[in-house]
Parts: sequence; structure tokens; C-alpha cells
Amino acid sequence: MKGKARSNLHEDKKNMYTTGGGTFVHKSDKLDEKLVSMLRPQFKPLPNQHDSSSLYYVDALVEDDSTFKNTVEVVTEEQPNENKEEFNSQVDHEYTITAACTSTSTPKTKTHSPEKKKKKIDTLINRVVGRKNKKDERDDEIKKARLEVIAIEKKIKQKQLAKIEKEIEEIEARTAHASILFEKENLKKQKEIEFLDIQINQFQ
Repeated sequence: MKGKARSNLHEDKKNMYTTGGGTFVHKSDKLDEKLVSMLRPQFKPLPNQHDSSSLYYVDALVEDDSTFKNTVEVVTEEQPNENKEEFNSQVDHEYTITAACTSTSTPKTKTHSPEKKKKKIDTLINRVVGRKNKKDERDDEIKKARLEVIAIEKKIKQKQLAKIEKEIEEIEARTAHASILFEKENLKKQKEIEFLDIQINQFQ
């Protein structure tokens, strides 16, 4: 009932601002006004900086004394002695650990003797030299493999060249034989022509 009365008055105030003080349907009545006037305010009213005739509210709630007292009683309820002792011992233990962790200690400076430093440098040099030697070995293996491939290709080319040379020799031999046959055939034809010339002369 209290909430409804406040809601009705709020709606009427809202409608009054909306209409600018004009006519509107009121949701509240005199009973709502009396009921709200009997209630304690939930907010502390402060003077409005822009309108001296009205008040404005901030979110500072006026707490009920009974509610506040109950809350304090619940929070400040005493615990049993055993729990208190256990809690205190736990706090002391945590404080001791924290103090031990946060205690100032002088930083230890690392010192290297000349012998250790020299040994470390020698180790690094040996590592670098070993890596370089391995790289050189890999490079030599790659070069050797390439030379083997080139040698195989050379043999293949030599075989191909020998085959071509043999084919040329065969062609030349066939050409020479053909030229000999041509010369023989030419001589034969010349002799036949000469024989025919002799016969022609005899008939003349």
C-alpha cells in the first residue's frame, strides 16, 4: 500500500512536469498524500541549485536505526576462543613467512676466476671450430658428389660423340662406294657411246 501511494504521487508529479501544469488525470488521492506524509523520507532532501522553490535528492539513503543495529550485531558477533587462537596462530605464521620473504638480503655478486673464464672461452672456441669443420666436411662431400655427376655426364657425352663419328664414317664409306660405282657406270656408258660412233662411221 505504501509503495502504491508513492507510485501514484510519482506519476502525478511526472504528468505535471510533462503537461507543464496543465490538466491531467490524477492517480493519487488524499489518502495517498496522508499516507506518504506519515512515512519517513528515504532520501535526504537538498536545496536545488537551479530552482530555489524545489528540492532535489542524492543517493544518500537514511538508514533505519534498527536495521543498522542488527547489522552491527551480526558482524561483531564474538567467535569461540578456540577459533580465535587458531586464527591468531595462522596470522602469526603468515606474518612470519611474509617477513622472511620480504627481508632484505645483500645480493650475491658472481665472481669468475681467470682460469674458469679462460676455460669457458676455450670451450666456446672449440664449439665454433667444430661447427666450422663439420660445415667444411659437408661442403667437401657436396663438391665430391657434384664431380661424380659431372664425370658420369662426360662419359655419356663421349659415348654419344663416338656413335656420331661412327655414323659419319659409315656414311663416308657408303658415299665412296657409291662414287666408285658411279665412275664405273660412267665409263661403261662412254664405251657404249664410242661403240655406237664406230658403227655409225662404218655405215657412212
